[in-house]
Amino acid sequence: MQDFVKMRYFWLMLCMGLVMPLCMPAFAQEDEEEEGEDEAEEAVDPDAWKKERAELVKKINAEVKKRTSAIVTHQKIVGFIDANAGAYEKGIVKMLTNERGNFYAREVQAWKKKGLPRYPNLSIVPYEVHAWVYPIAVSKLDTAKIKAELEAFLQAKFRGAYPEESEKALYGRGREKYKMIEVVEGKPNPLVKFKLRGGKGIYTEVEGRLLQVTGERLRVSTRWINRVDLDDETSALFYKEVNDRFVKEYVEQEQRKYKALLESFVSDWTSYLLPDRLMKENYIPVNYLIPNIKTRRPDTVLRRSPNLKNWTTRKEFEQKIYKTAYDLEKGKQQKKVEQEFYTKATEHECSENYEYVKEAKEWMPNSVAVAYREQKQAEAEAAKAARQGAGGPDGMGGPGMGSEPGMAPGPGEPPR
Repeated sequence: MQDFVKMRYFWLMLCMGLVMPLCMPAFAQEDEEEEGEDEAEEAVDPDAWKKERAELVKKINAEVKKRTSAIVTHQKIVGFIDANAGAYEKGIVKMLTNERGNFYAREVQAWKKKGLPRYPNLSIVPYEVHAWVYPIAVSKLDTAKIKAELEAFLQAKFRGAYPEESEKALYGRGREKYKMIEVVEGKPNPLVKFKLRGGKGIYTEVEGRLLQVTGERLRVSTRWINRVDLDDETSALFYKEVNDRFVKEYVEQEQRKYKALLESFVSDWTSYLLPDRLMKENYIPVNYLIPNIKTRRPDTVLRRSPNLKNWTTRKEFEQKIYKTAYDLEKGKQQKKVEQEFYTKATEHECSENYEYVKEAKEWMPNSVAVAYREQKQAEAEAAKAARQGAGGPDGMGGPGMGSEPGMAPGPGEPPR
């Protein structure tokens, strides 16, 4: 029996000797995992505060937007513009109306002196002040179409008061103006009188009966005159090819004069009447509320500008004013809300308060800010020490410059 117990004990010890080495790595791995977990629990993420701050920034931005949007609204901006623009516009109503009236009177007198027909009746009305109302209506017509319609209206007014002569009528007037003098058989010889431009007796006056016209000469009474001694206008009285040229030039000149007068009329009155047309369609000058720099008075020049680049829609103008006001208010609210959130709200949500670090231009927890400043100071001191070590206190090499082994001798040193 004792032998049997001894035998079982022997086999038990043998099995344990074989199994234990196999189990030891597993136990060691478990110990390592437990130690790793402990170390992970003890490790702290140095940038954890940035995630916390990112959440605060979202809340701050939302609050800034909420407050700013409550203070700056499109309706308030329209009211502000109307209050200021109304007074501004009333300040130039009299000036603009007087300018139109004076220009109209001058044009009427100028037409009379030129012997032109009655001046077109435009029914000039006082300049109108157009109120700003919210919401701003969208313009139905673009500026180019408004200007084109006004120009067509003015052209019709001009042509109605001063119709253009037909080309046929102008040719008739031209031939009457440059009526040819001819020798007609069976009729008395015409009496002529003109001055020479060349030849014998230059600029002398020729007077007498026209007896004959040839391709090269004229015979007036007993005198023969070379054609080359006549100026073009005198030649046009006797030679058809020259006469045709003068008549054609006259017709073209009269057409140009009519066109120039029409274009001048349309251009001048477009600059005086376009503002009202554009304002009624919700357009305004780009520099709507800016007075003249020199006089500091309301400027009427832009109110008479036919250049469409100087005009914009009321809606676009209001949006620019709104954006400017919104950005200004947002800047004020940003500083205010940030201060509130980082000093008060963080007391409940964070372990420590935040402070604004000017050097980094960002908010940081107090401890991070202190560490940041210490690090920057250490870096600055290290950089200073490096500069002094490389070049001496004065940065120029120090008093021992040139005395190190292997270097050239300094000034005043004996050669080695």
